[in-house]
Amino acid sequence: MSKKFSENFSALRKEKGLTQAEVAAKLNISAQAISKWENGESMPDVSLLGDIAEIFDTTIDALFGRVDKEKVEVVEPPKGNYNDYFLRIDAVSGDGSNAKINIPLAVATIMFRGKSEISIGGFTLTQTDFESILNMIDAGAVGPLVDAVSQDGSHAKIYVEKIQK
Repeated sequence: MSKKFSENFSALRKEKGLTQAEVAAKLNISAQAISKWENGESMPDVSLLGDIAEIFDTTIDALFGRVDKEKVEVVEPPKGNYNDYFLRIDAVSGDGSNAKINIPLAVATIMFRGKSEISIGGFTLTQTDFESILNMIDAGAVGPLVDAVSQDGSHAKIYVEKIQK
């Protein structure tokens, strides 16, 4: 397991264009600790895993190679029953402020009733956009369904995740 983590950590760090020292500074640890993680000599403290995942815009599971973080999967269509699904929105506005929302999909559908749009972290999701997402879900798609960037630099990723029972 540590080999998979070290490979993923190193690849993600390089993908983001960060040095070991830059990642270390973000985590308030030494660059030597980062080097040891990448060489498989040690593992990070569990309390750092959430921060590491956030730096690399991924999940803890993906850090350990348990899931493909950007893979859309096809599952049994919910046929309008959204109780087993979560809507996750990660938005960053043009000024850099963040909004992270995790909400049951059934609740999100109720929130949209009677509204033409909802703004989240500088990103606007219209009812038409939301209906398009529901259509993808009704076809059985889950995972990262939307990755959008607006003219002002706002960025949003919308994921739909099926709750594992």
